[in-house]
Amino acid sequence: RLLLDPATGDVFAFGTGFGGDGLVDGVSIGAQFGNGNPFLARLAAADGSLVWGRVYNDQTGQAYGYGLGRNAAGELLISGHFYGTFTADSVVLTSAGGSMERDGWVLAVSGADGSVSSGFRFGSASSSEYAETVAGLPSGEVVVTAVRR
Repeated sequence: RLLLDPATGDVFAFGTGFGGDGLVDGVSIGAQFGNGNPFLARLAAADGSLVWGRVYNDQTGQAYGYGLGRNAAGELLISGHFYGTFTADSVVLTSAGGSMERDGWVLAVSGADGSVSSGFRFGSASSSEYAETVAGLPSGEVVVTAVRR
C-alpha cells in the first residue's frame, strides 16, 4: 500500500516482508523480516530515497500488514492480522486464538519516525479475523474493513 504525505510529497509504503535481510531497495529498514512481518517505510519526494523504515513484530508469532490510512490527528494508521504475540514498541497484543486463529490489529504511528502511539486487536478464539483496510474519521473514530473466517 502507498500513501502520499500532502505536506511534504513523501510517500509511505506499507506491506509484509518475508525472510532475510529487511532490505528495501538494498537499504536496511532496521530489522529482519523473518517469517512474515509488517514494514513501513517513508520515501523522500525528491528522489525516492529511504527517509526511515520500520519492521513491526518481535518474532513470537506471525503478522501481516494490509491497510494504510490516516486518522484525524494526522497519524498513520496501519492494519493487518497476526497470531501469537504481536509487539510494536510498547504495544503488545496477544491473539485470542493463540497459534490457531488470527486476529486483526490496528496501530497508530507517527509519520515523522514510525513510532507507535497506540494499537488494538480484535477477534475471537473460534475464528480468524483479517483487517484489510483502515481509515480515520473526522470524529476520531477508526473504521476497519475485515474478513472473518
